[in-house]
Amino acid sequence: MFALDVNTFFGTLPGKRTDYRLGTLLDLMEQHGIAAALSLSLRGVHDDHVAGNAETLAACRANPRLIPVATINPLRGLGLEADLEQIKAGGFRAVRLYAGEAFQDMSPDSLSFQRVLQGLAPLGLPIIASATVKRHIAALARATADLGLPLLFVETSYDAQAEVEEAARRYPQVFVDTARLATPGALEVLAGAVGYDRMLYGSGMPRYAPQASMNVIFQADLSDEQRAQILAGNALRLFGLDQATIQPQHEAAKFRGYIGPKIDVHAHLHADNYRFPIAAAGADVALDHCRRYNIEIMIASSAPGIFYDMQAGNRELKTIIDAHLQFRGYVVTNPNFLEESCAEMDTYYRFDNFVGAKIHCEYSHQPTAGPKIRALFTEIARRGRPVKIHNDGPGWAEAIRDLAQAHPQLAIIIAHGGPPGTGRIVADVPNVYLEFCSSAPIRGVIQDALKAIGPERLLFGSDQDLLHPGFVLGTYYDAGLTPEQEQMIMYTNAWRLFGFGAGAG
Repeated sequence: MFALDVNTFFGTLPGKRTDYRLGTLLDLMEQHGIAAALSLSLRGVHDDHVAGNAETLAACRANPRLIPVATINPLRGLGLEADLEQIKAGGFRAVRLYAGEAFQDMSPDSLSFQRVLQGLAPLGLPIIASATVKRHIAALARATADLGLPLLFVETSYDAQAEVEEAARRYPQVFVDTARLATPGALEVLAGAVGYDRMLYGSGMPRYAPQASMNVIFQADLSDEQRAQILAGNALRLFGLDQATIQPQHEAAKFRGYIGPKIDVHAHLHADNYRFPIAAAGADVALDHCRRYNIEIMIASSAPGIFYDMQAGNRELKTIIDAHLQFRGYVVTNPNFLEESCAEMDTYYRFDNFVGAKIHCEYSHQPTAGPKIRALFTEIARRGRPVKIHNDGPGWAEAIRDLAQAHPQLAIIIAHGGPPGTGRIVADVPNVYLEFCSSAPIRGVIQDALKAIGPERLLFGSDQDLLHPGFVLGTYYDAGLTPEQEQMIMYTNAWRLFGFGAGAG
């Protein structure tokens, strides 16, 4: 079973240090058994699309496993006829348009964007666009439908999934890639709207770790025929490709990830429905994931306690975790309610299965650097149990460093790990730990933290039942950890940090 990746690129970014080189892309394809990939040069996105398209063609001619994707920037407004001739003559298989992103703040409803689409229509090439700009999804679907152009949405995450699903229901020319379908049951849910014949494997590499999206495909409840459709068959048909030219001797990497015992330090539990399109949630789903992925202990916070009612959420969480020995709880706290947060900790810390506190700065609308967070940290530190914090606001990494220095005995876990460079900022405060669950599995973040602070302060978190543990395990796998580092990060560090004893799991 081979894979054809419909969402890759190569090049550089002027605003950040990245490894998006063409050689890196080719190496990742080889490592993960990707037989072929649609790709384009970032020069065409951020600089000159004419030169970028030429660079794309040159790379694809030198590397037959790459399939050329063109781009046009509607902001330029000049030379459209020559652009179309370049695309037609070059044998491009698709056109990637960046509505509202990548320095192209242009709506699909704008006249210049419509002019580009109308010019492309006679070529009949599929249009590729990102679903990350949610306000443009409907307009893109309508515009391409009117012109008879297939439209592939890439990087659909849970916050855009409902809109993409509805676009696919209304417009049969809409297709979806898998790069960020990270929630449990996402492929099965999406298939109910679009069918398995309109879902295509895409990774987003070299920005994203390709094993994350690959793991979800091989762990989903699919037949071999459906899996093969998503991995390559649908792309062959949509882009008019000949399988004989794809070198199918490259075998897709299937599921990869650490198989030893794990402690999951970032999870959520919710007795009812999520506010996101997640059908597979709750204690039974989490227990199944724990069995499937060898998670001995899962430390969860209440999702409704974060989103809505701290006290009701903590009560609900206790009911759920009391019934299952391998579950532990974080007490949800809220900096807007300091006295109540203290009372919540004092109530639930009487029970052995509550092992720390949880703060979510984004939903509480309090920046990490603000005075209310500082006051709450003082109370959490006084009670002597770890805190896991989802940060927000400017300068939050530096603020965490200051809080860690002010409370050197308090173990602080940074949820989602932060962007590259976070490890260097907190390197000299040994009570700060990082875990790396995310629906955007950015390559290099774990490696960057590993260089800065070593494996002793890194942890495994899945963000289930919001995210699929297999997706996150793929992100950790692509960090290239040694077996010794994997054991520490996945298990030993958390065992030591939370002081779990014999028979804890």
